[in-house]
Amino acid sequence: MKDEAALNSFLHDEVNLNQTRYDNAQDRLKTLRNHLKDNLKGFDGTEIQGSYATRTVIKPVGDNDGYDIDLMVFIKDDGTDPADLIDRVAECLSERKFYADHRKVKRRCVTIQYAGQFNIDVVPCVERSGSKWICNKKTNEWEITDGTGHREWYNDQNRKSHGHLKRVTRLYKYLRDFKNTFTVASVGMTTLAGMAVEATNEANLNTLPNAFEAISEWIDDYLQSHPTPSLYNPALPKEKFDRHWTQNQYDNFRKQFHRYTERIKEAIACQDPDESEKLWQGIFGPNYRRSNRSGGNQSNSGGGGPPQRPKPAPTSPSRGAARQSVGAAPLLASPRTFRPDRPYASPARADVRSRHDLTPLNASSIEWLATSQPLLHYNEADSAVRGTIRFTALWDEEAQDLTVNPRYPKSQRTTLITDEYQVVIQLRYKTRWVGRNGEIPNRYPPAFEEGTRARDLALRLDVPLADLHSYSDGEFCIGFRPVAPERQNFDLPAFIEEDLIAWLFRLSYVEQFGLEQTKQRLWREYDHRRGPQQYLQLVNRIAESNCPVDHPCPCGRGRPYGQCHLAEVAQLAHDGLITAPATLGTGRT
Repeated sequence: MKDEAALNSFLHDEVNLNQTRYDNAQDRLKTLRNHLKDNLKGFDGTEIQGSYATRTVIKPVGDNDGYDIDLMVFIKDDGTDPADLIDRVAECLSERKFYADHRKVKRRCVTIQYAGQFNIDVVPCVERSGSKWICNKKTNEWEITDGTGHREWYNDQNRKSHGHLKRVTRLYKYLRDFKNTFTVASVGMTTLAGMAVEATNEANLNTLPNAFEAISEWIDDYLQSHPTPSLYNPALPKEKFDRHWTQNQYDNFRKQFHRYTERIKEAIACQDPDESEKLWQGIFGPNYRRSNRSGGNQSNSGGGGPPQRPKPAPTSPSRGAARQSVGAAPLLASPRTFRPDRPYASPARADVRSRHDLTPLNASSIEWLATSQPLLHYNEADSAVRGTIRFTALWDEEAQDLTVNPRYPKSQRTTLITDEYQVVIQLRYKTRWVGRNGEIPNRYPPAFEEGTRARDLALRLDVPLADLHSYSDGEFCIGFRPVAPERQNFDLPAFIEEDLIAWLFRLSYVEQFGLEQTKQRLWREYDHRRGPQQYLQLVNRIAESNCPVDHPCPCGRGRPYGQCHLAEVAQLAHDGLITAPATLGTGRT
């Protein structure tokens, strides 16, 4: 059976790398980077590559299993031989006792082993004549490489598959590690799966089960038609990936992959739920559980917590991306389409001048959380909402609007993203005065990321956190809200779906498409220094329009003026920061 909810739940509970392991790796990477920066002669930067960069690394299957992280360290080319350059990196690492005790010099890298957790492969690289070269210590030769190009190519294929490619790749890696019946390097598996997407009709990739079946069939056909290893980097054909196999290993991989492809097709074709579950368990083991079992959907972890909900299945957008979340947009949630407010970025936080406590959330907001965001929990004691926020949202580039909980794409220029974040919303909101315009209060309830996605992305892109609209402590720079929410009528659903999810969607878009594409394709943003002035100019133009309260707001967001910017116009006019007509909101001049 094509049980997408079950496959997604299996990924979430058994396959995907959990946040604790991810955070631990990030801490170790930061320490290692700093050591190399301070001590390695000719250091010229680092870059994460491989499975960790493409976010296809999986949780270790066995208790003693780990995973590899590829850290490319760029070194200025000073004529040093390849073998000597690897020795230079090894000597640099030996200056720190932990690295000296846990290092291993290999053919192309120096590996730092974190027992029972992961390995970091430090790969020295030089740039010469516009190309990147890594070392082969055994032959003392340079080998051309383009890990960055491979990552970008793979991410392009992932977008074509509506985000299913990364899920399928993780399932293959789990199958490899769980069954332990074949050998394939991660770069080989990701490349084969990406090639399959490039050669497959997009209509066959619109759901996870369809993508799993179609990609498996293409890879099987490719392997059976190539009796000897033949695999290269699509971004740099000179770089051969078939070096990772011996002929015997490759022969066994062809045989085993054909066998598992037949079993995948059989499990999908079977229409009996119980029998299909048994077939899937024959592939992935007993922790796979079908959805819609008696008593409701069950978590594959066997523990408590809310049941997993299937995500909606919109038809295929032309450009789509979906990360490893499950049930991001519960079916109970209604679509909400709007033009997002501009996010604001500032290099430094303005002083906090005062503090206002909100009354506890009303019953309807608490009920909405339970049904629409069941992994977010309200704690009345500290007036905070925290936990995992899951969402599916669709950006329409032609209409310039965002739809949260979409049912279908609205045009050919849409981007679908499914994602999840660890967040906290502090309902005891603070009034912040913004930038040089010290008199402009910003009364959004502070919202924070409790994970490190924004910080890690800023580090990888080598940009300040302000460019991602985030402060150093994880608080989001969502935009401007000079009017405090009404104590009795704070609209938590609107804040989460129109403000918070829009902000998170933008961050996910940067992560998948890059910062420049985000600036070109998504809604505009306020700049670092002129944000407050730009905001005042916008509100002033709205005030001058003297729009009737029941007409669409001139900001273009799509809501009636009385429910959109009217309160902000009135507040800023009261504070003397703009001039509003005496007949405000009547439409009369």
